[in-house]
Amino acid sequence: MGGGRIVHVRYGEPADGGERFRGWSRSYGYDAFGNMWVNASGSAGVPIAGNTPTSNVFNAKNQIGLNYDLAGNQTVVNGNTSGYDAENRQVTVSDSVTQAATCYAYDGNGNRVAKGLLQNTNVCAPATVYVYDMAGLAAEYSAGGAASSACTTCYLSWDHLGSTRLVTDQNANVVARHDYLPFGEEIAANTAGRLAEWGAGSDNINQKFTGKERDSESGLDYFGARYYGSALGRFSSPDFGGPMPNQPDPVPWADLENPQSLNLYAYGLNGPLSNVDDDGHDVNVCTNDENGNEHCRQISNEEYQQAQQGNNVGLNVPTLNQVGMNGDGNGKPTHEWLVLAEAVQK
Repeated sequence: MGGGRIVHVRYGEPADGGERFRGWSRSYGYDAFGNMWVNASGSAGVPIAGNTPTSNVFNAKNQIGLNYDLAGNQTVVNGNTSGYDAENRQVTVSDSVTQAATCYAYDGNGNRVAKGLLQNTNVCAPATVYVYDMAGLAAEYSAGGAASSACTTCYLSWDHLGSTRLVTDQNANVVARHDYLPFGEEIAANTAGRLAEWGAGSDNINQKFTGKERDSESGLDYFGARYYGSALGRFSSPDFGGPMPNQPDPVPWADLENPQSLNLYAYGLNGPLSNVDDDGHDVNVCTNDENGNEHCRQISNEEYQQAQQGNNVGLNVPTLNQVGMNGDGNGKPTHEWLVLAEAVQK
């Protein structure tokens, strides 16, 4: 069965015209079940986070270590302690240093509608309220008022995955720039050739990797159905529910013909440069057409296999050579992207 997992990514150019590399690279390893780790020997330019797996540390349940509850939810993530309700929704995150606890509330559809501080009486005092309409999140209100902004009116520009890449003000001046490693970690300022305007400290924008909100208290991205850890390159909870709730499924949302979809913690079939997950359940493939317009849609396993074998005639999906950002369709990715993808035989 064909797959499109990335095994090595390099971004950058020789410094000052010489042989010294200025940029970053990441090398990845996988076990037979799609669990991913970073190979330190093939990675440079950006420090590897302390909680990023650098070897095969996964158990028979595709979990990292022992810090999981009986439902498979990770209870210690990024050094913080997470609590879940009976529907496997993350409801608390406790800081391991200050012991301050952030709490979350959800509506009947599973949308996160409030975030606040957990009081001594075990009551959640909302500090931020989220309002939804038929199209999704419509507004956000904070008890302390809006945070100070670097611009009167800020405009966001994003890439083919929906990740925020550029923030400009009302006069088209650049306020901030954002760049990410393949699985969503943000590259900090003054790292890998980035200047001071790069990174999270340049603005107060929370929409990061694929446009999802990154919670400052946990470092996790809220994907709707569950939360995602970019340093881990995986979700902190297993996939659940399934498209047909009245028919229990031990591997919900998975395609039994695609073994890579059977790992309930993996992100985007381990192809984060072209695949996105809109809601924490489904994998979509995103591409840009010749006019720069973004197109994202779900594809069948047969279509995915066909495209990864180099034949995407009639399909709005990338071939193996196009996996990655700004591929030119000829196996020569532009903007110094050097992407290797492997075909996984199962």
